[in-house]
Amino acid sequence: MKRRPVLLPLLITGAAASAAALAAWLYLQPLQPPAPAGVAPTWLTNEAGLTLVTLDPATLARTGIQTATIAATRHRAEGLAYGSVPDIQSLTDLSNRYRVAQGEVAVAQATATASNQELQRSRALARDAGNVSQKSLQAAEATATADQARVESARSNLQALRASLSQQFGERLAQLVAAQPSAELSRLLNHQDSLLRIAIPALDKDTPPARISVEDESRHPVAAELLAPAPQSDPNLAGPVYLYRSAVPLPFGARLLAHLPTVQPTLEGVLIPQSAVLWFGGMPWAYVQVEAGRFVRRPLNDAIAVPEGYFVGSGFKAGEPLVVRGAQLLLSEEQRPQIAASACKDPECDD
Repeated sequence: MKRRPVLLPLLITGAAASAAALAAWLYLQPLQPPAPAGVAPTWLTNEAGLTLVTLDPATLARTGIQTATIAATRHRAEGLAYGSVPDIQSLTDLSNRYRVAQGEVAVAQATATASNQELQRSRALARDAGNVSQKSLQAAEATATADQARVESARSNLQALRASLSQQFGERLAQLVAAQPSAELSRLLNHQDSLLRIAIPALDKDTPPARISVEDESRHPVAAELLAPAPQSDPNLAGPVYLYRSAVPLPFGARLLAHLPTVQPTLEGVLIPQSAVLWFGGMPWAYVQVEAGRFVRRPLNDAIAVPEGYFVGSGFKAGEPLVVRGAQLLLSEEQRPQIAASACKDPECDD
């Protein structure tokens, strides 16, 4: 009779006993707490569903976020008008031609004065001494007459240029060109200042406002002052056109939105400086610090552009700390959790 092997059952029994002992030892070991995650901003909805951003002190110090107290202000309601920044190349050309024509008039006048003096001397000699021939006297008269004709021609050319300037750019700019050198004109021609064409469809009084505020295509407010009525209408603009000047070099051809003062009552509100405003979703926003290290983003509802920033009648209170530096960083932090929020929340996603 054959003898059965006993080694294999012994090995199986020993392995099972070892596994059971290991499982019992692991069961008796205390659970280790998970490693603490890095401190991150806390997100919760507050103030009518607006997202509240909370930064820990270390993050707040590292970002360099700065706040300033919101100031109360008043604003007179404004009307709206449209305008543009015309190309002033023709003004530059006419100005240069006018200066040349002025020089030609001066030269012609000096020549005519000299020839007239020579004619008077020749006449005196012919009358007193009789030693000037009739032919020389006639030549002097012809020269003086020709030189005077050149003066009249030069003056006529100068007057034509003056009329062209007035017809194209108005009497005010024509006066500036005629009075060269002019620092005011030089700033326009060198594009340090900008010439604006603003169409004002309806006026509360007979004269247009002396000062207005315009928004360029980047929505920045720019102050402008009245120069004169524009002598030419604009087919793209409705209403009488007026020329304004701003101390900011705006691009030629830019379309403008003008804010005009009216006789409506003065509004009460706050001033949001330009440094605090960021654009998101096609709307202007600003961050307010509601507590230490906690910020909420609020929309600038019905904001009115002013040279210092934006006038807001609601949504902000005077005295609140407004973020004037670091708003874009807060927006980036606010938007970052949306990626994690969109991840799968099913426990089976971890498998």
